[in-house]
Amino acid sequence: MDWINETGKSINITRAYTNPMNGEQSLAFCNHITLYDKESETSVAAVLLRVIPIYALEEKWVFPQIELANAELSMIDGNGDYILKGYSFKNSSFFEFYKSYNTTDPGTTDILFDNITSSTGYTTMINSHGQECILAYTPVTATEGWTLLGLVPAKDLNVDNTKNLLLFGVVFTGLLLLFLCDLFYLRYLNRRLQISAREAESANKAKTDFLSTMSHDIRTPMNAIIGLTAIAEKNLGNKELAAENLRKISLAGNHLLTLINDILDISKVESGILKLSPMTFSIVETVENLVNISQPMIREKNIDFSFHIDQMENEYLYTDQLRMNQIYINILSNAIKYTEPGGSVSVDMREEESTVPGCIRLIYIVSDTGIGMSPEFMANMYQPFSRQIDSRVNSIQGTGLGLAITKQMVELLGGTIECTSEQGKGTTFTIILDIPVADRQREDMKLEPIDFLIVDDDEIMLQTTTHTLESLGVSAEQATGGADADIPIILISSYDWSDIEDKAKEAGANGFVSKPLFRSTLYDKINALIGKGSASREPEDDNSDLRGMNILVAEDNDINWEIISYMLDTFGIRADRAENGEVCVDMMSAAKEDSYDLIFMDVQMPRMNGLDATRAIRKLEDPRKAAIPIIAMTADAFSENVTECLNAGMNGHIAKPIDVKLVLKEIRRIKEDKRRP
Repeated sequence: MDWINETGKSINITRAYTNPMNGEQSLAFCNHITLYDKESETSVAAVLLRVIPIYALEEKWVFPQIELANAELSMIDGNGDYILKGYSFKNSSFFEFYKSYNTTDPGTTDILFDNITSSTGYTTMINSHGQECILAYTPVTATEGWTLLGLVPAKDLNVDNTKNLLLFGVVFTGLLLLFLCDLFYLRYLNRRLQISAREAESANKAKTDFLSTMSHDIRTPMNAIIGLTAIAEKNLGNKELAAENLRKISLAGNHLLTLINDILDISKVESGILKLSPMTFSIVETVENLVNISQPMIREKNIDFSFHIDQMENEYLYTDQLRMNQIYINILSNAIKYTEPGGSVSVDMREEESTVPGCIRLIYIVSDTGIGMSPEFMANMYQPFSRQIDSRVNSIQGTGLGLAITKQMVELLGGTIECTSEQGKGTTFTIILDIPVADRQREDMKLEPIDFLIVDDDEIMLQTTTHTLESLGVSAEQATGGADADIPIILISSYDWSDIEDKAKEAGANGFVSKPLFRSTLYDKINALIGKGSASREPEDDNSDLRGMNILVAEDNDINWEIISYMLDTFGIRADRAENGEVCVDMMSAAKEDSYDLIFMDVQMPRMNGLDATRAIRKLEDPRKAAIPIIAMTADAFSENVTECLNAGMNGHIAKPIDVKLVLKEIRRIKEDKRRP
C-alpha cells in the first residue's frame, strides 16, 4: 500500500515493506520525477527512492537495553493501518488489534481512536499475551495523518501501583522526547529527499530544454551555410556574389562555432581549466562581425538598431578575441531575441583611459526595449541553463548558457558586468574591460583636404562621425535630412549592403560603408572613392620565421588533411600526412634525425587512435624522436578530452574546426620552447 502526501510541486510516497531476502523491514521514501531518455529523446516517469532499514531507525529510537528491552514502536495512518509494525503489534490494523484484546464499549473506543490519531498522550491496553501495557502516542507532524505509537509492558516498569500515575507520566514524557527526536530525523530525511527530487527534476527539465533549443540554434547557421554554399556553386561566374556568399558563410560558421564553444566552455569552467589565449586582433573586425551576425534577426523582427562608437583611437588590441566575441555576441543576441517586433536595440562602445598600464578601458553598453527581467530571475540569471519563466520567453529559442558563459568570460578577462532591467520596459547591460593595446597599430591616417557633408537623423552619429572625419584631417558639416544635403556620395547604413545595393545605386550612391564608422573604415573607403590608394596599411603578422618548418600530420579524413595542409603551405611550412596512428608511429620510427619539428595528431583514427600513437612514440628508442612535440587536433574538446590528451603525453590541444591563428600560435610556442635551454 502507498501513502501519498503532496507537498508543493513534489509528491512524496512512503512505502513500508519486508525484504524477501532477509526478512528485514524497511521504510522507503519516494518521489515522482521526470527523466530525459537520450536514446528515445522522450521524457519518462521515474521514482527517486531512498530505503532505510528499520533497524537503522531503531538505533535512533534508543531505549534502556535492560529495563525497556520489550518496548516497541509502530507507525499508523489515519485509518489505523500500519506503516511501521512492531513485533508485538498484531492484526493488519492497530484499531483491529486493540479491539481484539481490549473490551470497551464502541463509543469509548471511537473516542480513544480519535485521540490517538489527533493528539499526544498515553493510555493502558492489553496486548496479545494478556499483558497490561502502556501505549504512548503522538502525531507525525511531517506527514499529515500519521501517528507514532510506543508500547511498553507494565511489568517491565517494575513499580508498585501507588506510583503508577507518576510513572506513566515519566514514561510518557521520556517516550515523547524520543518520538520528537525521531520525528525530526524522519522529517530531515524526507525534506532532503524532497529537495533532491526537485533538483533532479529541475536539472533534467533544464537539460531537456537545452538539448531541444540547442538543436534549433545549431541548425540555424547550418542551414545558412548549406544554402549559401548551394547559391555560390550555381553562380561561380559572378565573383562579387560568390565572394559575398563566402563572407556570409564564414560569419555563419563563426556563429556556429560560438554556440559549440558555449557548451565546451561550461565543461571547462566547471573543471577549472578554462584559460585565455591572447592574440593581436582588430576591434573593427570584431564589431563588423557583431553587426553582420545580428542583421538577419533585426530585419526579421523589424527592430530599430543603432551602433555608436566614440573615441576609438586604438583599433588593434591584445587579448583573447574568442572570449571577447562570446561576451559581445551573447549580450547583443539576447537583446535582439527578447525585444519584440518594432522595438529598438542600441549599442554604445567607447574607449576611455585605463588605470591599468598599457591598457585601454573598453566600455560596451547594450540597451533594449524588450520584455525585461524580474528581480527574482536577475538574482540567479548567471546560473547555467537558467531562463526566465514567462509565456513570452517560452516561445524564444535559447540555450540558457549565454549569460552564464558571459559572466565567466568577463571575470576571466578581469572585467565587470552590470545589468539594470524592468519588466515591460527593457534591459541594459554594461560591460567594462581593461584590454592591453597591441604593439602594432596602423600608421597615422590622414586624408587630403576635402569638405564633407554628413547627413543623418541620429544626433549621436552626426557628432561621432564629425569627430572621426576631423581626426583624419578633413572638415565636415552636418545635416539632419536629405533635403538639406548635397548629392550623396557615400551611403552609410547599419544594414547589409546587399539588401539595398540596387536601390542605393539607382538613387545615385557611389559607395557604401557600414555603421559604426571606425577611422580606418572611413579612411579606406574615402581613398578608394577618390581613386587614391591608402598610404596607411593594415599591420600584418610576420610569420616568415615559420618558413621551412616540417610537420607531420596524422589525419584520416581527406578533407581535414586538405585544409590543414593548405593552411600550412600558405606560410611556407611543409607537411607530410599519416593516414592513421599506426602509420604515424611507423613514419616517426623510420624518419631521419630532425625530419619533423612537431606532430599534429588527430585523436579518433582507425587502426590506432591518436592517444595510443602518442604513447607508442613516447616509447621510441631514440630519445629525440620520443620527445617530439605532439599537438592534438580533435573535435573532442570537453575538459576530460583535453586532460586525456595531456595524460597520454601530448604537449597541447587544438579544437576542430581548425583556426589558423591558433595553429600558428601553437607552432610558434613549440618553436620558442625549443630555443630555450
